[in-house]
Amino acid sequence: MSNHSTPLETDWVWTMPNIGTTWCTCGRDPLTGEPLHQVTRPLITRYVLETLGSIPVDMTNKEISLVVLKLWNRQEITPPLADALLASVNAVVGEVQENYPVDTAIAVIKHFSHTVVIRD
Repeated sequence: MSNHSTPLETDWVWTMPNIGTTWCTCGRDPLTGEPLHQVTRPLITRYVLETLGSIPVDMTNKEISLVVLKLWNRQEITPPLADALLASVNAVVGEVQENYPVDTAIAVIKHFSHTVVIRD
């Protein structure tokens, strides 16, 4: 298990299409078909701040999970959510680590938000 303090190249995460459950349930733009509200870097940053009380230099897996729970209005990380989070960590970072630079952690949350399939 590595412990890196240098953010990875994650620009690709911010341009990937949404292939999972749509975060916004307000409807879709009639021209683009995209959800009216997107999961953006400023939105995730706001949730990091609300959840953790400040913007840290690095985030742990637990802190990422707490932000995901708040962002997605969930009470717990269920096995399917845990699997989706692990898949996002592996896609963005390549391996599970003890902590991640905050920009990398935010990219993991973005990837999760565009790939998770939630069945209520």
